Amino acid sequence: MKHYYLISTAGYPNFGDEQIVRNWLAFFKKNHAHDQITLDVPFPARSSLLFKDEFPNINFVDTIWNLIYAGDDAGATLEDPVTLIHLLEGDISWGLKT
Repeated sequence: MKHYYLISTAGYPNFGDEQIVRNWLAFFKKNHAHDQITLDVPFPARSSLLFKDEFPNINFVDTIWNLIYAGDDAGATLEDPVTLIHLLEGDISWGLKT
């Protein structure tokens, strides 16, 4: 069984993003029905309601989105990736402004 990790903004009130995810899920259902998908979206609960019946083995998370929000709070930049590395390692307190 393969595992695919998809990242999307689906779940916001934007029907274009939801249609893109539905097309991908239809592709995977046709070509990789026995594999597993993790869909990383800003609002997993909302997306699970929208897509739960689209693919048999799908999980909904917000990992990347939490990293983005934490990185923004910590002042992370692409020019100085140390803060992002700390956040990826689970040190969410790194660089937070007090």
